[in-house]
Amino acid sequence: MTLGLFLAALLMGLLVLAWMLPGLILVIITALAGATSMFKGATPSPAILLVLFPLALLAIIPAILAQLRYSMTYFALAEDPALGSLNAIGRSKQLMDGNKWKFFCLQCRFIGWGLLCIPTLGIGFRWLAPYYWTSIARFYDDLLAGQQSG
Repeated sequence: MTLGLFLAALLMGLLVLAWMLPGLILVIITALAGATSMFKGATPSPAILLVLFPLALLAIIPAILAQLRYSMTYFALAEDPALGSLNAIGRSKQLMDGNKWKFFCLQCRFIGWGLLCIPTLGIGFRWLAPYYWTSIARFYDDLLAGQQSG
């Protein structure tokens, strides 16, 4: 079970990186072009920042979508340890098809709670973490129920 979780985490990280890589390469190329002009004594152009920001978004958005797509992998593995890492990732993709926006909104609901836990020097996370993971587990149960009824 532990090896399956480790492999699933490794595969998910590699898949998210693969989705982010093209945009990340564009960001690096643009940043290097700006740095090269600075070394030649020219002031950096604001146009480089106008290009760099959208490229950074291009690098981040596919990675976020990939992370949402694979977010139910651990729950699929916990439900059926014999499933295997690749099959659990495939199951997560199947469950999250059409549900990524709902899950993204669920994740966003916890941003404020997380920010409120910071002034307590992290003590608030002791209560937030179980609430967060219970909400995600309930979301997984709702996905399963929706798949069985649909």
